[in-house]
Amino acid sequence: MDEKVEPKTRRNGRPIRYITKVLEEYGPLPTNAIYAAVKERWPRTCPTVKQLNNLLAGQSEFVDTGNTLPLDTKLSSSNVGNGSYPVKIWRLKE
Repeated sequence: MDEKVEPKTRRNGRPIRYITKVLEEYGPLPTNAIYAAVKERWPRTCPTVKQLNNLLAGQSEFVDTGNTLPLDTKLSSSNVGNGSYPVKIWRLKE
């Protein structure tokens, strides 16, 4: 047991680095815009919007700045099923 334990590598390292680049370039973005950027880069292995929210919430370098305004129909809600819900806006931690 004298051997040093190697630290675990990040499981989602590539998407996190790419999302960091996107947020550095464009500033704070809603989840659906981040999803569109990741989907364009990795169309087959892109996480769902729910998984992307959980991924962003679990990382310390991303901060939830609130929700989109309810009056803006393009960015304010994601119409899924019979209802709509507000979309979170993410930015990089300073």
